[in-house]
Amino acid sequence: MRIAHIGLKGLPGTYSGIETYVHELGTRLVRRGHEVTAYVRPQYTPRHVRNDNGIRLVHLPTIRTKHLDATIHSFLAALHTIMLKYDVVHFHTIGPGFFVLLSRMSQARVVITIQRFDYLSGKWGWFARTCLRLGEQVSLRVPHAAIVVAPFLQAHYQMLGHRTEYIPNGVPLPAVDIGMTRIRELGLEPNRYVLFLGRLVPEKRPDWAIRAFQESLDGTIRLVIAGGSSATDQYVRDLKTLAKPTTDRILFTDAVYGPLKAELLANARVFVLPSALEGLPITLLEAMSYGRLCLVSDIPPHRDIIQDGKNGFLHRTADFDHLCECLSNILHAAPSELVSIGAVARMTVAERYDWEKVVDQIEHLYEMVRLSS
Repeated sequence: MRIAHIGLKGLPGTYSGIETYVHELGTRLVRRGHEVTAYVRPQYTPRHVRNDNGIRLVHLPTIRTKHLDATIHSFLAALHTIMLKYDVVHFHTIGPGFFVLLSRMSQARVVITIQRFDYLSGKWGWFARTCLRLGEQVSLRVPHAAIVVAPFLQAHYQMLGHRTEYIPNGVPLPAVDIGMTRIRELGLEPNRYVLFLGRLVPEKRPDWAIRAFQESLDGTIRLVIAGGSSATDQYVRDLKTLAKPTTDRILFTDAVYGPLKAELLANARVFVLPSALEGLPITLLEAMSYGRLCLVSDIPPHRDIIQDGKNGFLHRTADFDHLCECLSNILHAAPSELVSIGAVARMTVAERYDWEKVVDQIEHLYEMVRLSS
């Protein structure tokens, strides 16, 4: 099959979960003999890079502003598919999904993956939220199939009368011995830091992670905030201002990827994600795949993954004091008491979020929509 992906920023996948998703899915589809294309934006992927592990990269222009970047690029990419003979065009998230109607004008079958309720993000104003809600309606009604990555999303849309296919995100199971060379270059010691990994946006609440850490009263542990801005430069500056009283114990690394990201995940004492909004967070699955102890908010997507006290810990979403209490208890517990929970977390990923099984399901869905009339 000839398959195109629309809605990502760029490859290699170093920007967000969407890029990771397309990279992992696309490279496996290539190995299975499919021809895979991804539409990328020039500010994220240099123009001379035309291939990522067998995925053909098509560079199209855009207008680099908060509101127009993804919109213009997705519009041009969808328009471009009309001229080419793809078998499947796969959109990612409800914003780019606004343009699925254009790809429906081609001979291709159209699929979309909905990761979360993007219009609930704190970075959008009322007009952008209205457009995203409209994009959600188009994404549910126009494509030949809509994928959701979490059971709570499927239940929500089913209640509204929309049929979706549940296919989760996947995560490769990493080696156990990753090493620690790069984290030591940053002044970090294994098992002596708390890790927040993700885009620095209000709904992920890295500010809660910073404040809870500051109240932990453990001067021997550090906090690593690993992530970059997502059209949220002022918010990032506010986070660094918040961290100033304990700046010697809090390290901002910007976005991380490759070996450094692997070492940060593999050697963290605790992974924290106090989000108010998620879909199926790949960073949480990655932390679990390394056998890390994870402390996350009890929003529905996290409850789909974490069983409190068995393969991780949940704090009450709206209760900052409970986050502080849970983090303090974990930091003051003997590491040996928590090893078994990390082992169960790794097993959870191996059993439920294996990428090869995920690709099997997506490949089967592609075939089904191709055969449907």
